[in-house]
Amino acid sequence: MPLAANLPTSEIDLPSTFEKNIKDFLIHLGFQDVGGGDKIGGVQVDAYGGYGNSLLIIECKTKRELGKKKELHNVISEVRGEYQSSVKRGFRANVKYQKYENFNLVVAVKNIVVTNADREFANQSPRVYIWDDNFLDYYKDLVSKINQYAKFNMLGDMNVKPTDRRPLTVFASRTFVGKVAMYLFFINPTVLLEYSYVARRSLRDERYYQRMIKEGRLNKIADYVDNNNIIPNNIIIAFGEKIKKDVHFKPLDADFLNSTQKLDNFGVTFGILEFPRDYRSCWVIDGQHRLYAFARVKKPASMPILAFHDLEKEKQAKIFLDINKFQKPVPNDLLWDLNGVLIRSEPDGIISNVVKRLNSIEPLLNSIYIPSICFKKDPQLLKIGSVCTSLKNTGMGHPNTVNATKNPFHDTNIESMQNRLTKAISIYFSCVKEIMPDEWKKGKKGVLLSDGPFSVMIKLFERIVSHYMIKVKRGYPDEVFYKKYLLPVGEYFKQRITDAHDVKSFKMRCSSEGGKDNLLKELMLFIKKHTKDTSFAAEIEALSTQDFGRLEVKLRELIRLKYKTDNENDWLNGKIPPDVYGQIKKLAESDGITDCSEIYKKLNLGQCVKIILNKQDLFENVFITDSQNSFRRWKECEVALEHIKERRNAGTHNPDAVVKIDDDALSSTYLRKVNHCIDLLLDDDDETDDSEAEK
Repeated sequence: MPLAANLPTSEIDLPSTFEKNIKDFLIHLGFQDVGGGDKIGGVQVDAYGGYGNSLLIIECKTKRELGKKKELHNVISEVRGEYQSSVKRGFRANVKYQKYENFNLVVAVKNIVVTNADREFANQSPRVYIWDDNFLDYYKDLVSKINQYAKFNMLGDMNVKPTDRRPLTVFASRTFVGKVAMYLFFINPTVLLEYSYVARRSLRDERYYQRMIKEGRLNKIADYVDNNNIIPNNIIIAFGEKIKKDVHFKPLDADFLNSTQKLDNFGVTFGILEFPRDYRSCWVIDGQHRLYAFARVKKPASMPILAFHDLEKEKQAKIFLDINKFQKPVPNDLLWDLNGVLIRSEPDGIISNVVKRLNSIEPLLNSIYIPSICFKKDPQLLKIGSVCTSLKNTGMGHPNTVNATKNPFHDTNIESMQNRLTKAISIYFSCVKEIMPDEWKKGKKGVLLSDGPFSVMIKLFERIVSHYMIKVKRGYPDEVFYKKYLLPVGEYFKQRITDAHDVKSFKMRCSSEGGKDNLLKELMLFIKKHTKDTSFAAEIEALSTQDFGRLEVKLRELIRLKYKTDNENDWLNGKIPPDVYGQIKKLAESDGITDCSEIYKKLNLGQCVKIILNKQDLFENVFITDSQNSFRRWKECEVALEHIKERRNAGTHNPDAVVKIDDDALSSTYLRKVNHCIDLLLDDDDETDDSEAEK
């Protein structure tokens, strides 16, 4: 449970409360000589605590205490000045603290946004470590799960070295995969707990990612081991970059083990493995829960450890990713977050880092959930996994996009490519925000910043960029170009989203890739119509009046085939509704048609549908056949014909009428089925006429 969890919100931000929380935090972690609130060397120190030969000296600042005018880097400067001189002398003058050789300066902040500039300034010499809300939340959670072993992770974060520098020594076997050494050995995991980690920090950026440790799994594994059960799976680690030169393997003499020489023939050597006792020196590639469960195991036990030596980071990452593809999968958001850290030069790494950069600038500032930044998952944020997957599917990480056009943002220089793509997407969504400000403000309660629809907007970004490359073939799209194709999108959403029910419908529709593709098609058709740019998404064709016109002609011929008999001139009279007959006869006369057998050609699509639906017994066998593409029952046929009639009437009388979600796709399906049924009958009729002519 986080410290101060039971305090009212108004009290948590009080300086005195925060200082007490930090001292409690140090006690929970198992630090010694914890104190604070007293003057050391004439300066009041908020909190301090030691371990080994290192003492942490902590200045605590809340948002209320910092105020609006005072900047964080001023606090860092003060800590450097006062703590570096007066406070250190004060501690050294006290016999109790003379055992501490190293002093680590810390600024702990509550509800204060720490900027990159603050972190860069803090990293200057002498280094001042910043503990922000994410840092504290993470370690409060970790100590609740692995107890005081959590402090070793934190000490490693702060470059604190253990007092015992003797290397760890284990009996091990060694083999090679290419030039990479692999060691297999047994050890009590509680020993390894001091020097391993599953969260990793970058020297340039102290924000972290972590694999979530589930307390329930730790308890189950601990109980399993304490009941004398054997865990056959090994824990896979990699020796960190900082210690790889200090990892040594000494093969045993052949006299010690007669079989050693024989095993050498199989590429296996027995020997003594030595590696340093450095905090956070062994990255756990696989088996984090098995390892951390030993923080709760009561009976001593050993576990097999497979360790890689001098394995490149990208290969470490690949092993981690491959393992988790075949085992219980790591959350998609975390995998994408790791891609940006561990495989930076690969397309997936580029995509990951572009999305992270987008989250640090407008208009998507702090809109994306990224595990390395957000300790707790916020359902109001876009998910990095969803955004990255959508961007990956556009092909923007490659020289050509998914639509086989040149990617103008691609560059062999990874940094340059990431800058270009980040800037382009930022400009694109700035235009989206400007055109649809009200919808944008709704965040995830609206459509635009929800994972599914946002994915569609990313796909549309690629289509606009591809269209630009086809038309212009050089440079990059600018705001004017983006807005030309986004203004219709604004109108589209304005017409279709009027209440919460519409928002829900859009989100449900985008819950599948097929639904997203259909929405993208609708958007592109709407853009084509309103920009009158027929070359945009040229392969997508809208339902036109010609589609309905061609069906209208076929329906007339179907009615003629069903009603007309030989030598009958006025064959429609008395067979169709009188009002319809009167309307088409009047039209025929106004056009100078006197032959009553030809007036059927004045039937419009709506009148044809009315005639057919009034005579189920006559037309049922046309639309319900053995063909797989026909209708199964008459009711389905009625729905299809009524839908087609309504769409035709809407397009004829009101071209700008709002088309309901999925209407284009549904209309296409119904048109295809109705055409298929009529074509079967008309083709049979043509064959009959041909055979009669031959006779």
